[in-house]
Amino acid sequence: MLLFLAVFSVTLLLGSGLLVLAAVEVTADRIVEVGPSIVVSRVDAGGWAPIPIEVVSSVRKVRGVTGARARVWGILPGVPRITLVGDPALPEPVELMQGGIVTAIPGAREGDPLELTGLDGRSVALTIVRVLPPETAAVARDVVFVPEGVARQLLLLPAGHATDVAVATIRAEEDAAVTREIARSLGFPVRALTREQMRGAFRTQLGDRGGLWLLFALPAVLGLILVVGQIASGGPNARVEAGRLKLLGWTTWDVARIHLYEALVPSGLAVTTALVTSYVGVFFAGGGPAAAALLGFDRLSPAFTLATSAAPLALMEVAASVLLPTLVAALVPAARVATADPSELLEAS
Repeated sequence: MLLFLAVFSVTLLLGSGLLVLAAVEVTADRIVEVGPSIVVSRVDAGGWAPIPIEVVSSVRKVRGVTGARARVWGILPGVPRITLVGDPALPEPVELMQGGIVTAIPGAREGDPLELTGLDGRSVALTIVRVLPPETAAVARDVVFVPEGVARQLLLLPAGHATDVAVATIRAEEDAAVTREIARSLGFPVRALTREQMRGAFRTQLGDRGGLWLLFALPAVLGLILVVGQIASGGPNARVEAGRLKLLGWTTWDVARIHLYEALVPSGLAVTTALVTSYVGVFFAGGGPAAAALLGFDRLSPAFTLATSAAPLALMEVAASVLLPTLVAALVPAARVATADPSELLEAS
């Protein structure tokens, strides 16, 4: 039971973290793939600056560009923080409480009022007209769509300006060249982020968090090796039993195999149970504590969904990373007992 619990705990820790990291990486790749090829932002001496909407026509003239649109969005501080997106398809509110929003914030319901506080401290009250499905929580759990005019008011954007410009290109291989052409066509400094750079930023962030997760899991793996080695050695009683079996004609391999079975059978059951628990927790229970910790969320909805295509490889990696050290930790003491002289083993009694 001690061995089962030790292996189960370590496997659950490693499995949950690695499944979340692999699933988020695949999910992020899919999100980036369907997003814009290039995002162009204006910069000045103070950093980011609003970009004039009229530059969209100049961007569209660049060779290799198939489309460009200005976007109005930003982050509203608060608890929780809100990602505000201006949707030109939503009608502008005529008066207070007549504007519609679409949101995926947990607990939001159609018809409920929602008060948003802008960057200047002033509040705007709107009515929720539609709630996005909970399955969109992976990308829209903190997103609120409002009319563009309301978004500009809350984000303090001047009229005729946007947050950035989303650009679609013909081929991803030409994005770097198109980026340089866009920068030359505009009369002010810009920061252009390509799809590959977005994907690299996601992976770098996930790699950093995954490294910290493995750093915390390493002591657990070392402790598991000590537990397995102690159980595989069996103590004095196991040495006496091995000596008696060898005197009865058991071979060295027979004795070693019994000790390995005693360590590997419960370990295999524990690994299987932990991997199934990890998979269910990550993909059917909203990610569990591992997803909340690795993604920096306070809590996750059970409907939080991630891509499962990377799960088989991640499960095999976790199983190998636990079973191989367990096998080595069990093999060394088992071989020592099995190869000892029977008379030396019986002296333990």
